[in-house]
Amino acid sequence: MSIRTLVAIVGLGALVALPATSMGQVLRYGGEPGESHTYLRTQEDHVAQTVNGAEQKIDIESYWRFTTTLRDVLDDHVTVEIVHDSVSMVGMPGAGELDFSALYGEPVVVTLGLRGEVSDIVVPDSLPAELDRLDLETTYRAFFPGLPEEEISAGATWTDTISVQTNQNGIDMDVDRISTYTAIGDAAFAGHDAVQIEVASEIELEGSGNQMGNEISLSGGGTGSGTIYFDASGGKFLGGSESNEIKMDAFVVAGGQNLLIPIVQHRTETIELVE
Repeated sequence: MSIRTLVAIVGLGALVALPATSMGQVLRYGGEPGESHTYLRTQEDHVAQTVNGAEQKIDIESYWRFTTTLRDVLDDHVTVEIVHDSVSMVGMPGAGELDFSALYGEPVVVTLGLRGEVSDIVVPDSLPAELDRLDLETTYRAFFPGLPEEEISAGATWTDTISVQTNQNGIDMDVDRISTYTAIGDAAFAGHDAVQIEVASEIELEGSGNQMGNEISLSGGGTGSGTIYFDASGGKFLGGSESNEIKMDAFVVAGGQNLLIPIVQHRTETIELVE
């Protein structure tokens, strides 16, 4: 929601409101303590892997609904409480029917700088081990887009790097993501005046571990692109969409055999501010 300038023009009795503009402003996270917003996050993963010449396909869909509440708004950081009320995941191999209800109502607390750099994430320690597959710390370390140091203008670009260590189904992974943002201009999104921002990302990953007694190491990378929106005067992320493609090679030692398995993952993610 950009700052509005109202200009009175003498003549013909007209009072004219100029269009809202966010260009020339500095983008920062903020708001009023206690302020809450609800988001929907949907994600689709389409994975294809080739084992001994045979292609195997996996399709996973997930849905998250959660509310963010500002606990503290200080000169150099904000603290955000995230509470989920609905999470589902369909298609995860070998997982059966997943129940995430133990997460509902349990706060995840994120501390981030005003430009979006995350300094701390506290995940409830009472959650059952099966909810580890949600990888809440990695999810919310990458949720808030990085903002530029300087005030923005149309065409302005900036970069942000996120490095995370995570465990995915027994594989310890290091993931590096470099995002390049480009400010496009003012737009209307989710009922707000917003800054429209294009995102291009480069991703690199490597990992190793054990699955069902099989030693696995993998490496790969890919690219992504998308569009996000930010409320300049309200200091909040409004959502957007992004897609990426990652190609990996997994080296597997199983049953006395050495296998090289190419894997291609296509992911699309959409985040909507609904309240």
